Amino acid sequence: MDFENAAADLTEMALDGAAYLRTNLPIVDFTKPFQGVLEIYGKKKVLTIDLSTPNELATISYLLTTILDDRVLIIGWNIKELITYLKFNLTNKATINFTAKVIDLRLIEVFSGQNLSAPESLAQAVKRMGAVYTAKNKIIANKIHTPLSMTVIPSMEMSGILDTELRKRVYPYYEIEKQVNGRLQSSKAFPLAIFSHGLTPSDKEKLKLRSEEEVFIYFDFKSMEVAVLQYLSQDQTLAKMLVGDCYKNIWTALFNSNCETPEQRKLIKECFLPIVFGLGITGIMEKTGCSQEAATALTKGLRSRFKKAFEYVDNYQEGHLVEDHFGRKRYFDDPKSYLIRNFVIQAPAAIICMEKLIDLYQVVGDKLLLSIHDGYVIRCNPKFDKPLIVQCKKVLESPSQLAPELKLSVDCGIGIRLNKMKPLKI
Repeated sequence: MDFENAAADLTEMALDGAAYLRTNLPIVDFTKPFQGVLEIYGKKKVLTIDLSTPNELATISYLLTTILDDRVLIIGWNIKELITYLKFNLTNKATINFTAKVIDLRLIEVFSGQNLSAPESLAQAVKRMGAVYTAKNKIIANKIHTPLSMTVIPSMEMSGILDTELRKRVYPYYEIEKQVNGRLQSSKAFPLAIFSHGLTPSDKEKLKLRSEEEVFIYFDFKSMEVAVLQYLSQDQTLAKMLVGDCYKNIWTALFNSNCETPEQRKLIKECFLPIVFGLGITGIMEKTGCSQEAATALTKGLRSRFKKAFEYVDNYQEGHLVEDHFGRKRYFDDPKSYLIRNFVIQAPAAIICMEKLIDLYQVVGDKLLLSIHDGYVIRCNPKFDKPLIVQCKKVLESPSQLAPELKLSVDCGIGIRLNKMKPLKI
């Protein structure tokens, strides 16, 4: 390509103070040359850059990151895909560090309950940005979407773990704001992709770290959604349950006796949140095998003891358009749907999980390997990295900037295989 003319066009866009970036096709398999182009829209011009030639990517990245500098607003569309593709193909060749302010319009729009096609011009992108860049959305864009897109997820995706059966490195693949409740969505989107959220014991057995001296460390939040429910509802009775094992404590509060068996704890764990989310009497009977009388008593008991928690969720079932605590919006056909009850707890919990994923990355960098539901996997050498493990637990349990009074606690496991993790006391 003619890099001299490209540099001139980018310079003109930079002087105008804004540019809109998108690829003409999604970049899914970042391990192969992308047979498509990057389109950069300025006020007057559109620059098209072929991304299929690996030897040109270093120069392209240099132009993008140096000419589109800190004076420029970049409006992106699925920009995480571009960043992962560039970083993966430039490993040990060049670094990519955007100093421009980058906002992903698609993520903000989906967060706002809109599912639109990509804009066709910078003017359209700016107009649509103005419609959704509210105070709440600005916080989420700056603190969650941008660091995930530009840094954290590309680092995880390109890290790679050895698959001993394939004898190749395999890679996690994530999509932001893809799920209704805002969780990161993982999928086996291309041949060497890992479906992180659905790893079977057999899958876990095949995954191995490159260094024999390193092990997997798994951090998993304890009762994350229960803690988020308590924070949102400010139910002080539920707060007391979170001191120690919350499910054992709920059993004791309900039945005025100690939780003495794993079956008793399992009953509460399998029923408490589902009942909050709308599980009815018939569903409880099917899940537990209990009588109708016992299922009714369990529901009434939970509702009476954790009145504020249930009221918080009940109050959202009044309309079709629902906005959660952090501003995420979703439309529901049925205002009485259990999906609304799920959404108003699980969506804020997703934001906290992503915030803590970013916090963890700031501690461990490229040692961060996977995000799995309410947990994270890193690699480390336990002989030298014990202080790092302690620091990880500390940062994960530290107060959230977005939810300062939320009480978080994590369990930790260690192992040379993900299916052979042992508890690690820190």
